[in-house]
Amino acid sequence: MSRNFYKIKNANNPNMAQFTLPLGYTKEDLTYAITRVANGREYTIKRAIDARDKNHILFIFTLYFNDAATSADDFAHKLEEMRSAIDDKTKQQKVIIVGAGPAGLFCAYILSKMGVSPLVIEQGAKVEQRVEDIQTFFKQGKLNPLSNVQFGEGGAGTFSDGKLTTRVKSPFVNYCLKVLVENGAPDDILIESKPHIGTDLLRDVVKNIRHSIIGMGGKFLFNTKVDDFLFHNNKIVGVVAGVQQIVADKVVLAIGHSSRDTYLKLFNLGVNMQPKSFAVGVRIEHSAEFIGNALYGKNYTHPMLVSNCGYNLAAQVGTRGCFTFCTCPGGEVVSAASQIGHVVTNGMSNHARDNANTNTAILVSVTPADFADNTPLGGIKFQQHYEALAYKISAEAGLDYCPPACTLVELTSFINGVPPKTWGAFGDIKPSVQRGVVGANIADCLPNFVTETIVEGINKFDKKIKGYANPLSPIIAPEMRSSAPLRIMRDPKTLQSISHSGVYPIGEGSGYSGGIVSSAIDGVLCGLRICGGVNYLEY
Repeated sequence: MSRNFYKIKNANNPNMAQFTLPLGYTKEDLTYAITRVANGREYTIKRAIDARDKNHILFIFTLYFNDAATSADDFAHKLEEMRSAIDDKTKQQKVIIVGAGPAGLFCAYILSKMGVSPLVIEQGAKVEQRVEDIQTFFKQGKLNPLSNVQFGEGGAGTFSDGKLTTRVKSPFVNYCLKVLVENGAPDDILIESKPHIGTDLLRDVVKNIRHSIIGMGGKFLFNTKVDDFLFHNNKIVGVVAGVQQIVADKVVLAIGHSSRDTYLKLFNLGVNMQPKSFAVGVRIEHSAEFIGNALYGKNYTHPMLVSNCGYNLAAQVGTRGCFTFCTCPGGEVVSAASQIGHVVTNGMSNHARDNANTNTAILVSVTPADFADNTPLGGIKFQQHYEALAYKISAEAGLDYCPPACTLVELTSFINGVPPKTWGAFGDIKPSVQRGVVGANIADCLPNFVTETIVEGINKFDKKIKGYANPLSPIIAPEMRSSAPLRIMRDPKTLQSISHSGVYPIGEGSGYSGGIVSSAIDGVLCGLRICGGVNYLEY
């Protein structure tokens, strides 16, 4: 067994210690190093990669000691204490959760743990049926507007990459990760600094969480759309779902960032909301080999590295920010429409991340000043306008829902005033979209300032990763769903709508989170708040 570990000196923080292990270390090596460094103290652990020297790649392990904020087991124990302190009236309240994405599922999980029996209403299908609906769409172009890449059990994140990175500093991060592991996620997500599950594994995790919630008393209604919300003196009293009127004391809005008709309904009911900035752009593809070599050199194919080939790049172009988002190493670009007559893209990858291409979104920031409509729905109308233009391109080519795509050199030539005679002359890097693409000028379905900023941004990225501005890289458009285009205003303490009591906007659709983990945390906080667990929010 190797003893080749190096303890990093850190005199400034007695509650933290670090050490390194080389590429190819074993479980025995890790156990030995932890034993020597921890000295019997309780700890949580995180792992990151140091690839500054590509010929000598190291893994940096950080141990956190006596850190209650990172102790998932301690919080789980406190949940049991809280459940025993909740009175029957609290447990008997009627709570409806609209949406079964990460925010809705984790809110339902916490409520069920506390003895409350929530009803989760999801307009889409169970994840098993959703897989079939999505494959039908990819192969035949038959879009189910209620069950697709955006909608259905698990939310949009289930058919992306299953990334679990978050910039949120919360005591509940590790708890949410632990719940995922308990429901089938690989246990390495507990220590990775940039954990991911992958869409193939995440499907089963989502299904298992549903079974856990049902086992604790929660209920689900799938393929059931909430068409209306019932208020009395601006207090929620129920919802209308199909032919049913369902009474509720509290309604949690975990609707996701693409629930446009629900946003419209809430707006018409006078629920307070505001437009917000978000980002739009394209998906760009490179070979996984190129990105791997750029990050790790000749070692990139090592089993410890091949699934860790994510990257982040950012540049300022004039007054706009341009940045990469949701990189999918060894993944694929997907046609991710959720509305008839609209085309939008996203990225997806399995746990192994072993496909030929790596894709990422290249996004440009947009603000409410860019929207033609100055109402809270202005961002939605902005998205719809360009998604409809993209669909028009695909429909005119006889390839419904196949996103427009071109090469970097073609787009650059167009911007420089010399449009190419043909579009989509891809080289060795073939677009990975299962549905297929339409060779076209993507500037026809994006604002001019976006395409111009993207081209300049890519050239700036080339200074950070030499060869990034590959002239033949496929660029696929449009990417419009990076985050919610509005925010449903809520009280930061009660988490309730500031205009309608008993309504709890949470998750990405509320405009207060982004990604699986931050949305799950929002769900946990909401569940605690509904149960009266005010003190535990400070835990």
